[in-house]
Amino acid sequence: MAVNYDYMDSYIKKVYIPKVVDQILGSNPVTYRMLKNAKTRRGGRYIEIGPIFYVADTNSGSYGRWDQAEFAFRSKTTLAEFSWKYNRQFIIIDHIDELENEGEGKIVDIIESEMKICKKSFSDKIGTQIFSTGTGNSNKDITGLRAAVDDSTNVDAYGGITRSVETWWKSQYDYNSGTDRALTIALMQRMWGLCKNGEDTSDTPTLLVTTQDLFDKYASILDVSRQRGDEELGKAGFQNLLFNGKPLTVDSHCPARYLFFINENHVWFVVHPSENFKYVPFAYKTDQEVMVAKVRLAGNIVGDECRKSGVIRSLDYTL
Repeated sequence: MAVNYDYMDSYIKKVYIPKVVDQILGSNPVTYRMLKNAKTRRGGRYIEIGPIFYVADTNSGSYGRWDQAEFAFRSKTTLAEFSWKYNRQFIIIDHIDELENEGEGKIVDIIESEMKICKKSFSDKIGTQIFSTGTGNSNKDITGLRAAVDDSTNVDAYGGITRSVETWWKSQYDYNSGTDRALTIALMQRMWGLCKNGEDTSDTPTLLVTTQDLFDKYASILDVSRQRGDEELGKAGFQNLLFNGKPLTVDSHCPARYLFFINENHVWFVVHPSENFKYVPFAYKTDQEVMVAKVRLAGNIVGDECRKSGVIRSLDYTL
């Protein structure tokens, strides 16, 4: 009995795809936060973010009786432009496997296996790209956190704005000239203050992310219970502790010796509503005896105020 692919497509779309999406979101905390809170944007060659305020208005201030107003007209805002980035994961059934496993029970087992591969592979690809510079695969990868949270050391042009020229577009970046040092509360607090720009504001980093070994180091120097953590991340199954009331968590894709201070009010994921884990039904390849379906995602990480996020590098958990 031949496989009814129309039925199989309907079943995968209805049953498997929601599970795959949930499992991808649940694979890593940053993937979870980014994609769960993604903002939709439809169409356009670029994702335009703005207007971005980058210089103070000098036409304000104190005045006295009969003072004349003098206006200096200058541009105070700009736009950042981010490319759409496209990802896909294939689901492949070999025609010979189909013939040798005729019967709905056996073919369902094959589909089950393929969907597990789909989930694992796609979540790993997305998770890796979220921490990338966006230059992988000939600049086709997602423009990740190592580009969004940088001061031009690794990525100078971000969103079409050059950081070495427009210094207001730099993130807080503590590299320590590449010399390893210990993780300390004082070091973390200094970065926290830099991300606040020295202002008395609630616009602070909302998520801190690091590796397992540095997370363990932080836990060892805390003077509070290890049970304290963010309720949302905890319910999603991710271990976390608090720093200044915000969650610090572990992501397996975070680069070694990094600690990110991410302000999700100013760094977020934009997704195209027509390509938000869209399932594309099975079709035969003309040059091979295989049926191929796919899951597609179109989007990118964008930002509108880089200086509100930061990163501490060169951290050695053994020190």
